Formats: sequence, C-alpha cells, structure tokens
Amino acid sequence: MRIDGEAPELFDVLFPQGLVPQILKLIVDTWRMFRRPDDDEDEPKITNRFVLALQTERRRRGARFRVEPHTKDVEHLDPATGRGYVEIDICIPHGYDNRCYFGIEAKKLNVKVSGGGRQSKAGEYAGPDGMGCFVSGRYAPHQGEGAMIGYVMDGNCENAKKSISAAINKRASELHVPNPHPLAPARHLPDNPDAFETEHDLPERDKFTLHHVLLAA
Repeated sequence: MRIDGEAPELFDVLFPQGLVPQILKLIVDTWRMFRRPDDDEDEPKITNRFVLALQTERRRRGARFRVEPHTKDVEHLDPATGRGYVEIDICIPHGYDNRCYFGIEAKKLNVKVSGGGRQSKAGEYAGPDGMGCFVSGRYAPHQGEGAMIGYVMDGNCENAKKSISAAINKRASELHVPNPHPLAPARHLPDNPDAFETEHDLPERDKFTLHHVLLAA
C-alpha cells in the first residue's frame, strides 16, 4: 500500500534513464581526484575505496541516488541451498523495488604478471563474469542498461580498448552482438575517448546497452 505523498516513480522497476548520465559523469570526475591503485591492489579493494570516494563526491553534489559496494542480488537464490545469488561490484539502487538498480561490474586490465610483462585481461572483461553477467541476466535482469568499468593498471587505455574490442568480437555470439562489433561512442560522455557503448540484442528481452568507462591507473 502506498502512503500519501509518496512519489509514484519510487515503485517503478525500470531504473530512471535520466540518472545514467549523472552516474557516468560522477565516475569520471571522481576518478580524477582518486588516489591511483597499485598493481598489487586487488579489484575488490580498489572498488571499495572508489565507492567511498564516489559516495563523498555524490554528497557534495547533492545527487539524488545512492552508491553501494558489493551488493548481493538474491532474486534467483535457491532457498534450499542458499546458492544462486550474485554480488554486484557497484550498485545504484532506486526506489522501493529491489529489482530497480543500475549495476556496474569492475575489472582490472593490463595487469602486471610475473617476469614484468602485462596481461590485458580483456577476455575476462568480455567473458561470463564480466560483460556476460549482464547479457546472461545474472545482473539487472529487469533493466535495459548497465555499466562496465576497467581499471587500466598501466594507464594505456587506448591499448586496453583495442584488446576489449577484439575480445568482444571473439565472443560475439555469446554476447549477442554482430561480428565485427564497432565500439560506439559514449552518448553521455561524448568528449571522453576512453568511454564507449555496446548494444546487445538479447533473446526474449529488449536490447541491452552497456556503458563502458576505462580509468587510467
């Protein structure tokens, strides 16, 4: 039952599209002030620190949304086994329906390996536990948008972007994109060369847009 004075949109399942540009700009602007991660720092630690910075900057701006780290989505939980939930790296919930959120998956890219070289990790970024989380419906099954952020550990976002493009084309069938699949310019960050979009034609669902932002460490 609704209480008098409650905004009807707080009961919606679909995340408000108008908030997405604010979220993406918050990510980019906050990273400029963020203490850069070291190669040895793992993704959860980087993400926890980054979410704290995002929360601080969000409050300063007075933005009307919350930013939460490592949020569990239990919609597909098996009550008998306690398994089947997923943990979203960064979650921006909205309203009263737990299905209404903007999910963000974070990955480290161009990581240092033994011997002093670098490994792109683009396959993991575009794989089942990266972009595949959204495409499979494990994340945001009731939404039409989500985001990926890549912590580019050597700062070479141009190279990381090329590796991601190749990894997407290699997995075009699983990701439900044409091959080749050009990376579209970011509508909400048009002046940022390290931001782009992919559109996924999902069976039995509407098209799903993934917003990608690469962050130079």
